Amino acid sequence: MHVRPFEALYPNLELITSNDAFFGTMKHKFNEYLKSGFFHIQKEEGFYVYMIQIPGKSYTGILAALDMKDYFNGQVISHEGTLATKEQKSLEILLRRKAMIKPVLLTHPRIGELSNVIKKVKLGNPFFEVEFEEDQSKHTLWFVDSRKHVEKIQEVFRDKVPLTYIADGHHRFASMKKLSMMKEESTTKGLDVEYILAAFFSFTHVEIYDFNRVLDILGEISPTRLLAELSGMCKIKPLKRAAIPLEKHEMTLLIQGEWYRLIWKKKVLEKHRKLHGADYVLDVALFNDEILGKILHVDDISSDKRVMYIGGREGLDRLEKMVNKTSTRVGFCLYPLDIQSFKAVTDAGNMLPPKSTWFEPRMKNGFITLPMTDMS
Repeated sequence: MHVRPFEALYPNLELITSNDAFFGTMKHKFNEYLKSGFFHIQKEEGFYVYMIQIPGKSYTGILAALDMKDYFNGQVISHEGTLATKEQKSLEILLRRKAMIKPVLLTHPRIGELSNVIKKVKLGNPFFEVEFEEDQSKHTLWFVDSRKHVEKIQEVFRDKVPLTYIADGHHRFASMKKLSMMKEESTTKGLDVEYILAAFFSFTHVEIYDFNRVLDILGEISPTRLLAELSGMCKIKPLKRAAIPLEKHEMTLLIQGEWYRLIWKKKVLEKHRKLHGADYVLDVALFNDEILGKILHVDDISSDKRVMYIGGREGLDRLEKMVNKTSTRVGFCLYPLDIQSFKAVTDAGNMLPPKSTWFEPRMKNGFITLPMTDMS
């Protein structure tokens, strides 16, 4: 991979009275905040070590400007397709902001030499740090501008990181690809469209959480009929309390205040293995094909308003609240995809179904920004 240090915009913390409110509205107010003087310009080029802490966990990676040629050359591996409408919206936002306010999240195997550089950098004083009450997270940056560290980081990425995997940012990559292909046109005149702001976190510093579903369907199918249909595909066991799936090929179901554990039957698993010609069967694919497709006749899971998603660390409380808002909703908890399966699918050149994964860590808009124009 080809990365370079970059000049960045970073928030003027002295002007911010509420971190949650400021960064929470950044997505819509970046241009307004920039004009109002809420950002400093770091005129020295450098990389950044970025640490995100949540209760009981810590993730650390490196922020860099990634050469878009690596994406064109197939060194950045996608795991899901993009929607034309979202690509268009992302492209319009980039042109309006003329800046990248959130890095794409990329992951790769752990490299010992890179980890050693990160450890040495973290011994110094942070560039700045911000705490958030809403999600109980702490975000810390260290500026990396020493020639020794900068050259080592570039060397390691060039020689020992031949591929990276997109954890978050498919539509931003697709939009930057379009802008890169338009770099000679008036639309992109004066914009640097050859590099994208990227956060590199190794496999040991990312996690894949479950991506659960709430379905508004009991107006179309009765609870009894739904359970009967499910019994043909799954073994169903009543539960005394809310629970998550314990292993692959399990789900839990909340319907009318009752919880059930659902275990896919062997005949269904075997059918999918033969159908897809793979040694592994993805739980999200089973759910989409057998439940959404065959029972509920959902044609487009990305746009069907009956299907809602709860990702990340929101947990069972959030799912129960959403289900209990109306009498027509049910909730399904799916077992999260593991890194090995994620890598196996993408290495084989296959795409995951939409909303298959919820990667952590989650970064904040505007925490560090890569301008696409000369800010001096």
